[in-house]
Amino acid sequence: MNDANTKILYDTFVALKLAAGELIAGYTFDLFEATLQRHQERLTRAHPNTKPIYSCVLVAGRASLRVTLVPIVASTSDICW
Repeated sequence: MNDANTKILYDTFVALKLAAGELIAGYTFDLFEATLQRHQERLTRAHPNTKPIYSCVLVAGRASLRVTLVPIVASTSDICW
């Protein structure tokens, strides 16, 4: 995930937390980015041929990140004949 996408996800997540009435004191972009990177590395190791796609959702009145694992499909140009 690049910095621009991470920043958009962070801004969306913080906005959702505020809309849900959650506190965000001390919840920085750097903390969010480090946590997201850790989770993404763990997911990549557990599911090597997938790409995680993140979305912000409300679960029981609380902001949460939902991850969807999308299979990485090799294009025909990547296949050796």
